[in-house]
Amino acid sequence: MEIEGLTIPQKWCDALAECQSKDPTAIIAGGCLRDLYFGREPKDIDIFTGQLPDWPLLDESSFDYEGMQYVLGVADYKRDDVKFNVIIVEPVTPNILIETFDLGFCQIAFDGKTLIKSQAFLWDAKYQLITLHHTDRYSRSIRRYARINERYNFDLIIPVLEKANGNADQSTRISGNIEERKQASDGSTQADS
Repeated sequence: MEIEGLTIPQKWCDALAECQSKDPTAIIAGGCLRDLYFGREPKDIDIFTGQLPDWPLLDESSFDYEGMQYVLGVADYKRDDVKFNVIIVEPVTPNILIETFDLGFCQIAFDGKTLIKSQAFLWDAKYQLITLHHTDRYSRSIRRYARINERYNFDLIIPVLEKANGNADQSTRISGNIEERKQASDGSTQADS
């Protein structure tokens, strides 16, 4: 399916339609759409729904999940040679759900008809940044950024919630360029060489 210049693979659309037959609010969201948007190969597809599909599980023990608002569990499936993470969620609109994703860069969804992009996603896409929007899972988010950034080389922006002087308009920028980060940690710059 072609939508806003993206070609959503038919296997994804078929899997989503099957999930929507049990839960019409099911969506595809997160990293797979981000990767498609930026022309990268997704490693797996995340479907957010209130009902598990009738597909064979890859691993029965994989349902436990902690840490994300509205998420009750995750089950891994392989369907048509594609890995799907089916994420069971409480009833919530797609717009609200994607805004709970820690990285603005991942706040994109597809409901079978339209792409839903948060303002954070649009900002990150426009400026080729990855902005951390939720610090409640800080360590996990930083590890995710490091893994994602191996393929993207985008800077990480960490907004400062509140400074001692009351100025909340500050942020920390961490270079996505590994060489720049090494030089910064060594205290050297290109000009020093």
